[in-house]
Order: sequence, then structure tokens, then C-alpha cells
Amino acid sequence: MGPQPPGTFEVRGFRKSSIQHNGHATLDFIIDARERVDVPYEKPVFKPTLPLSVILPTWRLGGLDVTLGALAKQNVLEGVHVHTDSPFEVLLVDALHPWRDTAAIRSQLSQLPFPVKHLAVENSIFPVSSHSRFRNTAMRKAEGERLVFLTDYSCPAPNFLEQHLDLAENIIGISTWVRTALHKESIAEGVAPAPNFKLDNVWDVIEQAKKSEFLWSTFKPGCDPLAMALERERSLSLTPPKFPRMVAEHHKMCTLEYLNHWKAESVTTARALHVNGWDETFDGNGGYADTDFSLRLQWAGAVPHVIPSSEVRVLDPHELSVAPIRDTTRINALRLHEVRKRRAIRCTYGIISGVVNG
Repeated sequence: MGPQPPGTFEVRGFRKSSIQHNGHATLDFIIDARERVDVPYEKPVFKPTLPLSVILPTWRLGGLDVTLGALAKQNVLEGVHVHTDSPFEVLLVDALHPWRDTAAIRSQLSQLPFPVKHLAVENSIFPVSSHSRFRNTAMRKAEGERLVFLTDYSCPAPNFLEQHLDLAENIIGISTWVRTALHKESIAEGVAPAPNFKLDNVWDVIEQAKKSEFLWSTFKPGCDPLAMALERERSLSLTPPKFPRMVAEHHKMCTLEYLNHWKAESVTTARALHVNGWDETFDGNGGYADTDFSLRLQWAGAVPHVIPSSEVRVLDPHELSVAPIRDTTRINALRLHEVRKRRAIRCTYGIISGVVNG
């Protein structure tokens, strides 16, 4: 199966039989992400019942308090008192679902002013990087006319969903997302070893999840981690990186697909289903899957549009834990080149399997 990348962990073909999983794909043998689908995907029946579906993938500990808390303060919820009246739903696609699907978490989710579908990743290969599987899982269950993509530990401004609500059908809405450094004093004790506050590898995440530790939050009770991060930024005169960058240059070079990272963007569900969603052949490494999705959407007539007045702060979770395992033998840049060469609008392994230029 090719050489393994260096490190203290095992990658593909490894055995970790002591860890239970969700049954879609066993950790006893990590599948080849390029070719195999254990359970054939059925074509979803799309009947929109809501204006928006917010897709929130996660494999990390915590983060639910800040992102779901920020979504509970959205302007579009003004006057809404029960989740059945909400103009949006949240699809929480969770690699830690086998351990996070507890009575305590279900109780927290039920108290939110919007409905939440807490989903296990279909055909999961976690702990290997597999973000396309995460997002396709959500898209098969989405009931909104427009899909809004966020990332874990994100804190959207109150006007975020409002800005995406009334976009034209052909528009890819792109909000600015800002990578925001954490204030270490906001992190709860025991999340990870001091002084680095960073887990050594993905198995640490799983082991803490198995012990039901920090499933909802990794921050100290009663603190406001975003406010603390912004104060630190102000006091140290820090300039955080903002995305998208070089918008004018990408316009000039006709490479608008690189504007999207799908951490604060939206597209109509119909358009996303038309191109068969995210291409799961990019899973295993993860790089360029976002570019590929954007490229195929644009070939299908979608137009990217940056929304300057809508900002999403992302409390940088890389400061808390490492990324999923990546197979360094995979070359996704070459995979993207192949897509460009054949100009395939629909991918083979996406929302359903076996569709090529259909």
C-alpha cells in the first residue's frame, strides 16, 4: 500500500482494534479512499423545507459551545423561540459521534433555537483526513435551499446567515474568515499537556472522547474565549490572516476557484447536487478537495461573490490539536490537474457513486 509517512502513529493498513467505531468502515483496515465505497450511496430526494442548511463538520474535542452559541445569536433568529420555527438547520457531522452522542450532548443540542442533526460520518476512514466524506454526509441529509459551510471553532458574526439568505441562485457566497489565535488563559485545564496546549496526535483526541472529556467545550467555564482572543490581538497589535486573499489577482488570472476554502461559504443545494458534491477520491490527504468542488461548481455556472460585510472569526483549533492523519503518498495536486484536463463537472465518488459527466 505504499510507504508510510514518518511519525509515531500508524496510517493505512494499521490495526487499532481497541477503538470502537461506527460500523461504516472499520479501523482494523483503512480503506483505499480513491476507489472503494463500502455502502453504495443512494441519490438523495431533495425537497427543501428550509431556506438554509448549515454544515458543520468536526473531528475535534469541544468547539460546539462557541460555534453553536454564535449561531444562536444570528439576526435571522429574531423572534424565533423554538427550534421548529428556525429558518435554518445545523448538520453537525461528527467523526467523534460514537462517543459524543450522549444524553448530555443531546440535551445541550435540544435547547438550541434551531434544529440540529448530529450525524456520524458515512463510510468513515477517520482518523485519516477525509473532509469530503464529512460534507457529503451532511449534504445527503440537508433540507435547506442553500448550503452554508462552516468549520469547527468558528464564530460567525450576527449578520452572517442574514447575508447568505437572499443571494441569487447562481451565486457562491464567500464571507471573510479570520484565523484568530487563542488566548491560552481561556483553555480549560486538562485539555492537553501544558505549556504547549496541543495534543500529540489524533489518538489522544479519541482517547479523551472515549472518556467523555471536553466533548462540548475545551474552554474554562464562564469565560468568553472569543473576547479574550480579540483583546490579546488588540493588546499585542496583531494582524491575523484573513481569507480569501488576493481577490483581484485571482480575477486577473481566472483562478477564482482558489478563493474558496469552504469555511464560511454558501451555495445552493441544487447546484451542489448537480455536480455530485465533494469528490471523495481526494480523501486520504485532503488537499485541493475544496478547489476541485469550487472549480466544478463554476463550470456548472455558479459565480463566486465575496461578501465584505460578513465576517467569521475562527478560534484557531490547530493550537489545541493536530490535524487528522494524512497519507503523504497521495498527490492531490496531480488529481486536480486530471480534473482540469478532462473538465469533468460531476465526480465519480460524491453524493452518489458511479456518476461521471452525467
